[in-house]
Amino acid sequence: MTPSAARPVVLIVDDEPGVRASVRVILEDRYDVVEAADGAIALDIVGRRNVDCCLLDILLPGMGGIEVLERLKQLDQALEVILVTAVRTVRTAVAAMKLGAYDYLNKPFRVV
Repeated sequence: MTPSAARPVVLIVDDEPGVRASVRVILEDRYDVVEAADGAIALDIVGRRNVDCCLLDILLPGMGGIEVLERLKQLDQALEVILVTAVRTVRTAVAAMKLGAYDYLNKPFRVV
């Protein structure tokens, strides 16, 4: 087994390349990082490979993050999904948690 095979896989789903790149830099020392610019790509990735955690933006082109969350959970109920958004609404957070989101973070977030 290669050293990278033992590392958890984190999928970053965000339509902004700069956000994906920033999160990659933060995580890549400890995790294998995979990126998707939209929900369709994210679903394809999760359908093809093992992903341990997904950081999912709510505002995505095409399919919105809540719908992506629902479909991701249909593909892999054990996948931990953390929704990340700049839009702060209680209704969206509640909907996400009901669909099985692990947590809900607001952008910008601090790295500690």
